[in-house]
Amino acid sequence: MENNAGNQFGNNLVRIREGLDINRTELQRRIAERGHDMHMTTLRRIEAGEQEPRISDAIRIADALGVSVELLLSSSDEYPALNDVELARAQYHAAVRDACMALSEWESRGRVLFEKLKSARDTGVPEKLLYDAAAEFGRSHSVDGLLYVWETSLTGDREWYEALLGGSDGTR
Repeated sequence: MENNAGNQFGNNLVRIREGLDINRTELQRRIAERGHDMHMTTLRRIEAGEQEPRISDAIRIADALGVSVELLLSSSDEYPALNDVELARAQYHAAVRDACMALSEWESRGRVLFEKLKSARDTGVPEKLLYDAAAEFGRSHSVDGLLYVWETSLTGDREWYEALLGGSDGTR
C-alpha cells in the first residue's frame, strides 16, 4: 500500500505527530510509557501506508498523541476545521502535560532549596548571607506566589526581574 489518499490513518498520523512537534522516537517512548511496546519499524510502516494498524495499535497511538482514533481515521477533506480544532486540542493537551511536569519539578526543587537553606543555617551560615535565596523561595514557594511571578513576567522583562527582586524599585 502506498502513502496516498487511501492511507488516511498514516497520513493523519504524520500530520498530527509533526503538528505536535514530536518524532517517531518520542511517539514510541510515549507508547512505552503507557505500558505497551511498538517497534519503530511498525510506526514507520503505518505512516508510510505499508501496513494497516491493528485496532489496539491505533488506540495506543491515539492515546500517546492525545487525540481520538476518529481523528486519525478521518478524512482531512471532510471537516478541515474540525481537524484544526483537534490538532489544537492535542497541542493544548501536550502543553498542559508539560506544565504539570514543570510544576512537579518546581515543587521538587523547592523542597531541595528549603532543605539546603535549613542545613546552611544549621551549620552556622549567617541568615543575611542566605537572604536572596530565602527571599526568592518565600516569594514563589506557593502556587499563588508562582502565579504572581508568572503574571508579572507577562508584562515585560523589567517587571519580571523586579518581581523576583521583590519590589518595583528594585529594593528588597
